[in-house]
Amino acid sequence: LNTKTISIIDNDYPTISITDATANKGNTISFTVSLSVASSSTVTVDWASADQTALSGTHYTSNSGSLIFNPGQTSKTLTLNTTNTAGVCSSDKDFNINLSNATNASIGDSQAIGTIQDPTRPTISIANATIAEGNTGNVTVSLSQACIGKTVGFSYSSTNNTANDGL
Repeated sequence: LNTKTISIIDNDYPTISITDATANKGNTISFTVSLSVASSSTVTVDWASADQTALSGTHYTSNSGSLIFNPGQTSKTLTLNTTNTAGVCSSDKDFNINLSNATNASIGDSQAIGTIQDPTRPTISIANATIAEGNTGNVTVSLSQACIGKTVGFSYSSTNNTANDGL
C-alpha cells in the first residue's frame, strides 16, 4: 500500500477595492477600502494620493501609507484633509488614491477619484418679466454673489407660453 501526502494551498485571496469620494473644500474626504471577503490572514495594501486637477498643498494634503486588515476585518477608511482655498466660483477639483503592493489579497479596483467641491459657487436667477404687446423689454438676470476675477456665462433661449414668438 503506497501513501502520498497532498498539500492544498489556499490561494483564494480576497479582492481589494476602493470607493470614490466627494467632499466640500475645507472638509475631510474619506475613502472606503474593502475586502470582498474576510481573510484568515493579515492583508496589507499600500496607497498614495496623486494630483489630477486638484493640486497637493493647494487643494488637499497629499499622503501615502499602508493599510493593514487584521484577520476578519473587511473595511478600512482613508481620510485626507482638503484645503479651504480663498475665493468663490471654483470648479470641482479631482485627485486620485492609488492602491498597490497587496499581500494576501488581489487588487480589483486600484484607483479612486476624490472630488473636492466648492459650495460657494453662485447661482443664477432670472426674474419674471411682463412686456406689453408690440414692445421690447428687458429681463433681469442676477448672481447670488460676485465672482471676483471670474467671468460667469450662461446659455438661454426663449419659448412660447401665452405669447407666440415672431407673431
